[in-house]
Parts: sequence; C-alpha cells; structure tokens
Amino acid sequence: MLALLGAPDVRLRARRVVKRLRRAAELQRGAGVELVKFHAQFRKEFVEVLPPAKPVKRQKFDWTKD
Repeated sequence: MLALLGAPDVRLRARRVVKRLRRAAELQRGAGVELVKFHAQFRKEFVEVLPPAKPVKRQKFDWTKD
C-alpha cells in the first residue's frame, strides 16, 4: 500500500529489516547454545566447590480459606 502512495523503496527497506532480524535471530540461537555449553562446563568443573542447592520450601495454597 505504501508503494502505491509514493514510497517505492518500501520493499527495499523492508528487506533490509528482515535481513537484520534474521541475523539477530541466528546470533541469539547461537548464544543460547553457548550458554547451555557454558553451564554444563561450569558445573563439571566446579560441582565439588559449589554449595549444595537447598530445595525451596513452597507454601501450599489452602482452598478452604475465604
């Protein structure tokens, strides 16, 4: 619609935006993979040094209360 109203370069600008978004998505996926690898390596190297995790005690919801 914008191309009809006098903006013929809209498709070109949209292609640039799409290209940048695709590149950002690819880099984000790569960062996620590296984060998982980092966490596994960190735990492997420092598991004996880290304090044991304490389970979080959660309160149960009482459905009988008003």
